[in-house]
Amino acid sequence: MRGKKVIFIFGSLLLTIGFGYLSQNNNTEKKPHYVNAAVGNADDPFARIEYEQRMLRDPATGKIPPDIHRKELQFAKSLPKVSDHPLKKGMATSVWKKRGPVNRGGRTRALAVDVRTQTPGRVTLLAGGISGGIYKSDDDGKTWTDKLAPASIHSVSCLTQDTRSGHEDTWYAGTGEAAGNSASDPNDAVFRGDGVYKSTDNGETWALLPSTSDGNVQKLNSVWRYVNNIAVNPATGSVFAAATNAVLRSRDGGKNWTTLLGDATNADMSNVQISSSGIIYCAIPSGHKDAGIRKSNDDGATWTDITPSNFPTFFGRSVIGISPSDENIVYFWVYTGTGISETQMWKYDASNSTWNDVSSMLPDNGNLTVQGGYDMALQVKPDDPDFVVFGGTNLFRSTDGFASPIPANGWIGGYTSDMANIHPDQHVLVFLKSPNTNVLYSGNDGGISRSGDITQNSVSWTTLNTGYITSQFYSLAIDPATADDHIIIGGLQDNGNYFTNSADMNTPWTELPFGGDGGFTAISNGHTDYYFETQYGELWRFILDADGKPKSSTSFATIKPLYDTNYMFVNPFILDPNDNRIIYMAAGDSVWRNSDITGIPVTGSYDGSNINWAPLSHSRINGSVTALAVSKKPANRLYVGAGFGDILRIDNAQTGDPASTDISSGKGLPKNGYVNCLYVDPANADNVFAIFSNYNIPSVFYTSDGGNTWGDVSGNLEQNPDGTGNGPSCRWVTMLHYNNTIRYYVATSTGLYSTGQLNGNATVWSLEGSDGPGNVVCPMVVSRDVDGTVAVATHGAGIYSTQVVTALADRNVGPKDFELEQNYPNPFNPLTRIRFRMAARGYVELNIYDSNGRFVKSLVHEVRAAGNNRVRFDGSHLASGVYYYKLKTAGFTRTKKMILLK
Repeated sequence: MRGKKVIFIFGSLLLTIGFGYLSQNNNTEKKPHYVNAAVGNADDPFARIEYEQRMLRDPATGKIPPDIHRKELQFAKSLPKVSDHPLKKGMATSVWKKRGPVNRGGRTRALAVDVRTQTPGRVTLLAGGISGGIYKSDDDGKTWTDKLAPASIHSVSCLTQDTRSGHEDTWYAGTGEAAGNSASDPNDAVFRGDGVYKSTDNGETWALLPSTSDGNVQKLNSVWRYVNNIAVNPATGSVFAAATNAVLRSRDGGKNWTTLLGDATNADMSNVQISSSGIIYCAIPSGHKDAGIRKSNDDGATWTDITPSNFPTFFGRSVIGISPSDENIVYFWVYTGTGISETQMWKYDASNSTWNDVSSMLPDNGNLTVQGGYDMALQVKPDDPDFVVFGGTNLFRSTDGFASPIPANGWIGGYTSDMANIHPDQHVLVFLKSPNTNVLYSGNDGGISRSGDITQNSVSWTTLNTGYITSQFYSLAIDPATADDHIIIGGLQDNGNYFTNSADMNTPWTELPFGGDGGFTAISNGHTDYYFETQYGELWRFILDADGKPKSSTSFATIKPLYDTNYMFVNPFILDPNDNRIIYMAAGDSVWRNSDITGIPVTGSYDGSNINWAPLSHSRINGSVTALAVSKKPANRLYVGAGFGDILRIDNAQTGDPASTDISSGKGLPKNGYVNCLYVDPANADNVFAIFSNYNIPSVFYTSDGGNTWGDVSGNLEQNPDGTGNGPSCRWVTMLHYNNTIRYYVATSTGLYSTGQLNGNATVWSLEGSDGPGNVVCPMVVSRDVDGTVAVATHGAGIYSTQVVTALADRNVGPKDFELEQNYPNPFNPLTRIRFRMAARGYVELNIYDSNGRFVKSLVHEVRAAGNNRVRFDGSHLASGVYYYKLKTAGFTRTKKMILLK
């Protein structure tokens, strides 16, 4: 949920603005000198949720099915994997590589510091992306490692450690993101969770607690969809969870739970915090059972209502800050409005049970925006009860306990002055403890930032995103015509658009010099021009150098038509593959065509232009245009899809104002389905896919006669033939013609699937890549026929790509042609070598398993050339015992035993 402004920036300073709100009266206040304030339009800060709700809703009910993400992930476990199939003649195989961006994190709601590591540079951090999983760093954020399996629930919302002596290796992580004070059905939230993860090995491995997912208390599933925060009582070890509007307690490490306060009637956020001496505070929004602020001194056995008498009648989410150096001082920051900015700050002194409303000392609402309670974070400095850091879209500090108004230098992050390296939209704050109490970490919509001294007059920040690949893509593009080209571009939620020209994941990507929510993207053949979109149809043309930077300060232009059109939040456009100068752009309920986009001069203009734009009057459709596709052979056939299921075909769309043909009515396509993607076979304009992204309807349709008839090819992606059940939301499709084979790829909400053969509703789709995105949401997949490249964008784990190879031609290849040798030395400690021989080039896997057959590590998962191969295995982190290594390649599988002795 981001941004009101689209901001243009040159140089190395980055201020990525997305769905955060800025008051109209503050558009020119406290802005960096490099911002062009003329750019931008006022946007609904909840437009992302509305857009995704329309895209995913069940057309019959208008709602997203309850608990669907957990259910679809469970269903996905039943689907085959490409890696399960034996390699055979003509079968396409892939080795997926994570591409990044290595330097851009995504929305981070969970962040914690291991209490045993408080020295800068040597801090152990754990972080959670709301759709990116759990990451761990043992070097103060310099590098990160993903700790959740690809098939796991990745919507991590909070993290906490059991800080009792001897228990510090135990951690808990909540899942599911709800809006701060949503009045809508909680099922409309996109990132639903499935309870609580627990780790007992200091965050190395995680397992969902059965009691919070499908286990012992099934009746609490609705509660566990949205876990706002978790706290462990350092005095007793009891675990408290604020889940939706309820507060629950477990006294046995999460095996069983008791509801103490509240209810679960919608997705509002409750809160619970515990002092180091075991004093518990909770806050539950108004309109719910036990609403208000309560306190417990006896591990939650009894509660005292301490809500101040003059507290507002309506209040939503509250965040709580207990002063570590004086636990009598507690701050409650409360969302109190029905808009996006109204808040109050209350200060409680437990020594005399008095309240002080210090709201008048807060910054004005235009600067202190919390997006309906969605962005709210607060922490008290460990050694000073009057030093409070708090933030919504922007970040502020009070150094006197709100005794006076926030001064100018109290605005320390977000859309502010010359503050680089801290993204707007604050979700979680963490201080180091003594003696390094000036060090503060921020989890925000751009990942993680760190200040080495939060007391500075002008606070400086460092981003800690290297390897924290949790970025949320809406789209991506590759050069469709240039073989072995490494360029990828893509649009990200709340982080603008990014560029890479490197196959090395560790190479930082380049951010295009404007922020906002990145939308659709495109690259012209030979990458002479690049096209990027931000929310609501802001379309840009760029001329970039090899590093993705504008070739000059004027090597760009805003090219959208200036006519009054009703653009969507994410607005499709497409280059004509026959002539990249022609662009088709969705504009409300119709399509506009630019006959020569290069006719709009690239002069650094922000204004847009009517040059060469013309409406296609016969493209008008029911609802908004949501999908576009243009044919190549024969050329110039435009397909247009809409959010209410209609599809049009326009022949000879490149010139004049041609007529359209309705190719959806009465053809058996889903009624009122959302056409999220249309894809036309580059080799035959009659072969077209239509992807419907809604739940509870069939998702993937195909025509081989230009839309005269359609067939359902969803196959096993649907639980039931009519599309009902727990099948994934399908988002995008592509066809790869390579080495005389065709492979079809579908991006879905549970990963990327592929097949080599369409067989109506009996089509079998298989999950791509044990080394790929797994079951993470994949909004888009693209391919390039000239070199077999396929790239997929994820919403939470960056981008992956592969160059497909085909299996060996039919020949007499037997086990004698391959060889797996005994490791040497054996027994070993801790290093050993494994040799194997490949009879021919092909895909090979070499994996390590323990004595119980459990997977330990993958040593090889890629295409290897024919001949002898050698791999080193390091068992430093394993216990002594018997292990097995297994080689699997075309027509050959062999397993051998080895012994680790320490």
